[in-house]
Amino acid sequence: MVTKRVCTVALLLSFSISMAFADESRLYQFDATEVHTLKVDVSVGSITIEHTDTSMIDIDMTLREDSNGWFRRSPDLTDMELDYRIRDSVLTLGFDEKHAKADLHIRIPPTHELSINLGLGTVELLLAQSDMIEVDLGVGTIEIDMLQEFAGDIELSAGVGETSAKGANNVKTKRAFVSSDLVASGNGNSVVYGTVGVGSVSISLL
Repeated sequence: MVTKRVCTVALLLSFSISMAFADESRLYQFDATEVHTLKVDVSVGSITIEHTDTSMIDIDMTLREDSNGWFRRSPDLTDMELDYRIRDSVLTLGFDEKHAKADLHIRIPPTHELSINLGLGTVELLLAQSDMIEVDLGVGTIEIDMLQEFAGDIELSAGVGETSAKGANNVKTKRAFVSSDLVASGNGNSVVYGTVGVGSVSISLL
């Protein structure tokens, strides 16, 4: 027979587990006329950047628990925020909290420079339009798509993993055991660098 006390404990445990895995959402907005360069530095999570014709920079951030076990204390996501600052026309975004990961969806107009540093996760650039693009990822996947008319010199590198370029010109791939390096080009002037320690990096020119 299940006692009332056991039922109460079970309900509290269920409630605690559901609360531990509850996501937190944040919205941020900046005037794009003040920003020529965007730098993003995140420890764990995902970064999606969508280039649009908007005059504002819109950022949707979802915070999730980075769980490694049942008996570790869950982080308090409610007190966590995106670190940001604008200095000399450079918008810098950062998130580095223990046991938490951030998923960022950023909508931004064309920029002079785009620099992304992510420890673990995925990076996706949609219709990228920056004069200089640098993506550095520790472990995970990088996917870049941009118009053929914008892309210029392309250099991709995977320490352990794969590199690929679709729709690019003069594609040359060098493989050495588990590593892969690729150079290619488009018809434009944007310079693209993509590096992953373990994982894959790819670009598609449309």
